[in-house]
Amino acid sequence: MAAKILALAVILSLLGPMGTRALADGQFRALPLDSLEEEVAFFEKRLESGSEKPLSSVERFRMLTLARSYHALGLFEISETWFLRLGKADHDGFYEEAVFNGLLLCALGMGEWERAEELISIDGLPSVEINEDGIFRLLRQMSDSKRAAQAIEIIDAIIEQGDLNSTARILNYKGHLLRTQGRVEEASFYYESLLNKLKVPGNLHESVRDKQDLFRLGAADTAFLLNDRIRARQHYRELLIATDTQTRNWARFQLAQLDMLDNGYEAAETVFTDIGPDSLWEPASNWAVYLREHASTMKKYRSLLPDNRPPDAEEGP
Repeated sequence: MAAKILALAVILSLLGPMGTRALADGQFRALPLDSLEEEVAFFEKRLESGSEKPLSSVERFRMLTLARSYHALGLFEISETWFLRLGKADHDGFYEEAVFNGLLLCALGMGEWERAEELISIDGLPSVEINEDGIFRLLRQMSDSKRAAQAIEIIDAIIEQGDLNSTARILNYKGHLLRTQGRVEEASFYYESLLNKLKVPGNLHESVRDKQDLFRLGAADTAFLLNDRIRARQHYRELLIATDTQTRNWARFQLAQLDMLDNGYEAAETVFTDIGPDSLWEPASNWAVYLREHASTMKKYRSLLPDNRPPDAEEGP
C-alpha cells in the first residue's frame, strides 16, 4: 500500500497543479522508463485478469499519466493505445476531454491529418475544450494544403459551440484565412460583427474581450484594403492607444498613408520621419523611407492639391 501511495505522489508531482491539462500547458514531464515499464506490467495484468471490476479513479488517473508519458517521449502510437484503453475504461466520462485531446495530439504527432480532421468534425464537434495548439496545427496544415475554405468551416463549427473553444486566437484566424483567400469584403464584415458583439456583455468570452485590438486591427486593415478611408481612420485612431507597441506604430503608419492618399503630404512626412527602423517589421520600415521621400516631394505642390482629409484627421483617439 505504501508503494502505491508513493507512486501516486510521484505521478501527482509530475502532472503538476494543472492536473489533466498539464500536457497542453507544457508542464508535463514523462515518467521514468523503469516506472513506465512497471505501470504497463500492472495494467496488462489488471486488464487481462478477466476481472469485471471497473478501474478505480486512481487507476484511471495512473493510466492517463501512462498515456501522456508515452506522448511526451514521442511514442505516439503507444500513447494512442493507452488513451483508447482509458476511454474504454472511463465509465463515467470523467476523462472524456483528456482522452479526446490525447487522441488528437497523437494523430497530429504521427502526421495523420485526416484522422485528426475526423476528430474535429464539423458534423459532430465534441462538447469538450479542445487543445488550442492542436486545433491550430490542423488548421495551418489545411491552409498550407490549399484547403482554407474547409478550415474556415471547422472554425465556424467551433464558433457555433459558443465560448467553449471560441478563443480570440481562433476567431482572429478565420479573418486571416478569409483575407488570404482574397475574400476581403467577407473578412471586413466578419471583423465588424465581432466588434459589435463585444459591445454587448456576455456575447463573447471575457478572454476574447481582452484581445479586441486583434479584431480592430483586422477591421482597420480590411477597411484600408477596401478603400473605406473613413472607417479605416476610425479604427486606426482607436488603435493609437493599444497596449501593443507595434500595433500603435502600425496604426500611425497607416494613418499617415491615409493622410498622403488625401493629399495631406506634410502631416504624412512628419510621421514617416518619426518611424525608426525598429518601429515596424522590415518591409514596412523600408516602405516608410520611400513614402517619406515621396511625401517630401509632393508637399511642394500642396497649394495645387486640395486637402481631402476629414476635419477630425488631426484629432487623437
